[in-house]
Amino acid sequence: MFRGFPYERHSSVGVNLHVLHALVRVPGYPDRARTVDRLLDYLADQQTAGLYWVDKWHISPYYATAHALRILDEVPAAHAARMEPIGRRSREWLRQTQNSDGSWGFYGQPTAEETAYALLALARGGPATAPRDRDHCATAARYLTADAQRRAGAADHSFPPLWIDKCLYTPTLVVQAVIDAALLAAARISPAIGSFYPDGWERRGTRNAREHNTARKDGCA
Repeated sequence: MFRGFPYERHSSVGVNLHVLHALVRVPGYPDRARTVDRLLDYLADQQTAGLYWVDKWHISPYYATAHALRILDEVPAAHAARMEPIGRRSREWLRQTQNSDGSWGFYGQPTAEETAYALLALARGGPATAPRDRDHCATAARYLTADAQRRAGAADHSFPPLWIDKCLYTPTLVVQAVIDAALLAAARISPAIGSFYPDGWERRGTRNAREHNTARKDGCA
């Protein structure tokens, strides 16, 4: 049995993606094929403008889109063919919306968090990642490294609030983990990309995240 919050009026793309991911990883689940089909139908219907997904708990489409694309890479072959055009359009949207400095940001302001999501979505094949996506990932890794170095020397280490509750907030440790994961994914593509990761930054980033981690921003109940 899968559960969400009681009394929710609207479905969550993110919750359905978590369920789909679980089913993909558990081949013996009862009635698995039919349930996977229904979830894929839901995802196809929820894609915005045929390009990306938006979740009710996060204001950036890069969050849900990266999650969806990584899971679609794992769906069984029997289901993969019909989802291929959907995933292809979303990946092209990611390529086209990257900023010249390697960052991504849906609202005109680049953020490390959104850049990390997009990098994770494009770094799908490790060393086998397509050459043009390797270039996108390399420039994103450079941006993330520069942003980390800037943040390490700044008085304010916080990330922009992109998560939705009664107001916007930042789960800092979660965001830091996503950035770390993106840089590690980039390193798996190429050792040269991995060299962007500055010495000692992981320790500093973890310490700063712990110091500034808050479940809610000021003003949230």
